[in-house]
Amino acid sequence: ASASASMGGRESVSQLVPPLLAVLVQRVGRGAGVRGRCAAEVAESAVSASASLLRVDLADRQLSDSDLALLTPALALTIQNRVERASGRSAGQPAALHISLEKNRVGDAGVEALCMALGSLMVAGIAFPRYLSLFRNAVTDDGAATLASLLALQTYTVSLGIRAMQELHLSHNRLTEWGVETLVSAAQQSVYPYAVGAGKTPLWLRIEYNSVDLRRISLAPALHCTCTAASGCKTHQCSRRPVPPVHLPHLDKQNRDRAYGAGRQW
Repeated sequence: ASASASMGGRESVSQLVPPLLAVLVQRVGRGAGVRGRCAAEVAESAVSASASLLRVDLADRQLSDSDLALLTPALALTIQNRVERASGRSAGQPAALHISLEKNRVGDAGVEALCMALGSLMVAGIAFPRYLSLFRNAVTDDGAATLASLLALQTYTVSLGIRAMQELHLSHNRLTEWGVETLVSAAQQSVYPYAVGAGKTPLWLRIEYNSVDLRRISLAPALHCTCTAASGCKTHQCSRRPVPPVHLPHLDKQNRDRAYGAGRQW
């Protein structure tokens, strides 16, 4: 069953981790199984090293769900090979990933393929997404539920030395208030606010220009900070005490038309 199909609501986020984890553990060590020379070449060209990061640049390529289904196995294998070949990287130290997938045609099925690949890398202790950008795509609440499962998985992978995702960019998609509530709940049940040095930092979650009805959304004030101009918050630093699990900058900027795909300000 798909990860997104397993989501029955916000209250079931924590219940998603065991079945997802079982699937991922079964896949570890079995190989990615690259399907097609083209996918391998695209994956190889998309991944580059930058300081302590591996950058995955697949932005603005008109990628669809079927494209991601083809690319993600090759991408996971390429990342694994890069980590193994990296000189000076201590044994067992996972690589941080900066993933740019904005301005494509990625929907919920593509998000599921991506999250399964990322989850496999995390469970294997190979790499983790520090920054994940999916803005200006076609992600709905089902895709948000799948991403919530990836956030929830961190409750397990932190024991492997995997650090938390710092930024998740989902603006200009097709989320409703349910998808936002699911993501915030998953973050709260996971590792956020995550420890950085002696302090703590929320997940930076961008969800402006979706189809969120602000009159109907239900978010406890203690779980999020909207980072107004007067708050003094920064991307990785919150002025609130205690520090909430999630930053939601520009939450008030939503589409007027709630119909999926309609009124998006591209």
